[in-house]
Amino acid sequence: MALATHINAVHRISEYSTASPDALRSLVHEHMRLARSVDPWTHAGLPVISLPCGRGRRGLPLGLQCIGRFGQDARLVGAVLSLETRLRARGIE
Repeated sequence: MALATHINAVHRISEYSTASPDALRSLVHEHMRLARSVDPWTHAGLPVISLPCGRGRRGLPLGLQCIGRFGQDARLVGAVLSLETRLRARGIE
């Protein structure tokens, strides 16, 4: 299975370092909400790999989360390696 690593683009580090306390609290809350797309697979004991796959409109990196079947870690690594090779051949990193 393949899903976006996060459902929205991530924030720049500078947005955290220059944020007011209320804005920082809001950014952290949003990050925790977005992390929900990643956590269930890990807690279920399934192998998961996040693969960089280009950049969004703001120039920030995008990730593709690849999820394997229980006990199929090596198979997932092989599939993701093949996908990474294909993405790089198209100039996507």
